[in-house]
Amino acid sequence: MRTVQGTDKDGNKIEMNIDELFFRPAVYGIVFRDKEVLMFNQNFGYTLPGGGVDIGETLEEALVREMKEETGYSVKIINIVEVKTNFFKLPGSNKNCQTIRMFFLCKIISNEILEIKLEKTEIAFNSKPEWVNLDNLDKIKIGDTDEIISIIKKSLN
Repeated sequence: MRTVQGTDKDGNKIEMNIDELFFRPAVYGIVFRDKEVLMFNQNFGYTLPGGGVDIGETLEEALVREMKEETGYSVKIINIVEVKTNFFKLPGSNKNCQTIRMFFLCKIISNEILEIKLEKTEIAFNSKPEWVNLDNLDKIKIGDTDEIISIIKKSLN
């Protein structure tokens, strides 16, 4: 049996059988306001808003949809910042995922906040959008890979 090393929602390393991996391309948005970044606060820590790309969706369509669903903001994509491969256990399920994660710098195009439409797992994890001061990034619990902080900082350049 071939395995890869991944992580669970708490960042613990776990072995995953490659024959049981679920492939999930995903997109994430990085949005700044003054000296703050828009993040998604969940029970297990902060991450960037975004999620899986649905079959038949472009990357741009997926990111605009995810940002609207999770934060209520309409955004425009400025540019791609980073692409990463990750192996993780999908929170709220027993699915082990291999993902290609694409991080995009975005700009809010409407300050009107639309209805937030979270998925069942996001509701279960008390997920909510929150503006985080950039000076506090190293002080908050990241519920994702620690690479998130370096990706946010890279997008500032």
